[in-house]
Amino acid sequence: MQDDIIETMNNIIKILITNLNDKSFEKDA
Repeated sequence: MQDDIIETMNNIIKILITNLNDKSFEKDA
């Protein structure tokens, strides 16, 4: 159960980081 929560949080963090990177690239361009 706890492992599932950790995996879900890791996936959410990855998505948030990806979204931030995409926004940064858009600003640079």
